[in-house]
Amino acid sequence: MRESPALDIIKLLRQKGADVGYHDPYDELELPKLRMLGEEEKMSKIMMFSISHYVQAALKRACYEVDENDVIIAYVPSASGFFSQGETFEEARENLRDAIEGNVVLALQLGLPIPPMEDVVIEVQDAPAHAT
Repeated sequence: MRESPALDIIKLLRQKGADVGYHDPYDELELPKLRMLGEEEKMSKIMMFSISHYVQAALKRACYEVDENDVIIAYVPSASGFFSQGETFEEARENLRDAIEGNVVLALQLGLPIPPMEDVVIEVQDAPAHAT
């Protein structure tokens, strides 16, 4: 099994009694899926994927252009909101990374779709909704 900080988080959550499953296309080990507690409970949708893999996949598809003021424009085609700029390529790429992460987190919070990225599996499962 490859090393990942997510695996440590899964172990900690399980120690605290959480029922955790995950999917990693590069890992042969499949941990159990989330246990459903009963049909009478309200269910919600959860999305499971590695945001790190997602960001890397998006950055591989990034395009870079120089505008008339010598500013580097960075964007991911067909992914609305995935754009940034910088004075150097490195700054534009780092700003693009932040824009991608921010847009994904916001989409998750608002229940909006996340633009698909090749090689990234976004698994959607039903899970018991917890009262807040």
